[in-house]
Amino acid sequence: MLHADDPSGDINKHLLKAARFAAREKLGILPEADREALRNWLQEDPRHQAWLDTFLSRQDLDALLAEYEGVQSTAGSALKAFHHRQEAASPTPVHRISQIRRWWAAAAAVLLIAAGAYLWSIHKEDIHNVTAVKITDISPGSQGAVLTLADGSEVLLDTLQNGVVALQGDATAKVKNGVLTYEGSTDQLVYNTVSTPNGRQYQVMLPDGTKVWLNSASSIRYPMTFNGNSREVSITGEAYFEVMKWHSSGSADKVPFIVKTQGQEITVLGTQFNVFAYKDEEETKTTLVAGKVNIMEAASGTSMRLKPNQQATLRQGKLSVKEVDVAPFVEWKDGLFSFHETGLRDAMNQLSRWYDLTVTYEGQVPDTYFFG
Repeated sequence: MLHADDPSGDINKHLLKAARFAAREKLGILPEADREALRNWLQEDPRHQAWLDTFLSRQDLDALLAEYEGVQSTAGSALKAFHHRQEAASPTPVHRISQIRRWWAAAAAVLLIAAGAYLWSIHKEDIHNVTAVKITDISPGSQGAVLTLADGSEVLLDTLQNGVVALQGDATAKVKNGVLTYEGSTDQLVYNTVSTPNGRQYQVMLPDGTKVWLNSASSIRYPMTFNGNSREVSITGEAYFEVMKWHSSGSADKVPFIVKTQGQEITVLGTQFNVFAYKDEEETKTTLVAGKVNIMEAASGTSMRLKPNQQATLRQGKLSVKEVDVAPFVEWKDGLFSFHETGLRDAMNQLSRWYDLTVTYEGQVPDTYFFG
């Protein structure tokens, strides 16, 4: 939040945030509270409004970059090259975003360069030498997981494309085209667990036909045969579900599908949704793509029903619901990173899981957001 009454008039503290607010306002995604904060900040000092007017009067990203590249040549050149690549690319984008919104998404990054230049020109702060570091290629992740059977034995699924994995009673676990599937049934209540380490994703078809995509550093525990009046599984990490409607033997009633995570329980009949429930994250997020789900917070019993394009967030024992664009929350299963106002720590958490790397921060984590 920007503070108009900051007695120090600390431009360093607020300028970068004001730049981001200005870009979001042009994108039409700035909340009213932040819009008011931006107005107050602009009224604090004539230089604030003058700087923003200068930027908003520019229509050419290349010219803007040229103006500031003397201050931040490396960042300016990189963004300029990116801009030219965008112009040379196919006119059909992956997502249907208007030309104006794409321009401002790029301009948001330029705003931050301009803000950095402005800070430099006003305060003339000391510039410290940066030690060059060797850049090493980091391999991306791939398909693979570990299947833990009821007796505790483990089967590595990374390279197995087709074939029987295990026999448990009259039930068979096998891999078909890289997907773990089940055939037959068993009267015994035995559980399997599929786990993905960092840098791995995997797809499982459960005994009822439900499809599950596991993101990296995730797991799902489920019975080899669903019996009774419910289908219960438990997960850690992140998983995308396509739940099949299912009837138990001899019954016409549909059996609900229940997903348990740390702190909440999700009940569905037939739907598509994503669950983000990593133990090292502060929030658990359930994003509904189609159908309907009911979410219950375990400790209090508070429950909410989601509609498509809604997301429930569990944070410190409290549930909240909001409307969202579901694409950024589910595109991981198609091999994509999708960032929309994604904070630096959240973005690096995603990258660290997929590329199996460790991220450390020196000092305070920058208040930086990513789009793309």
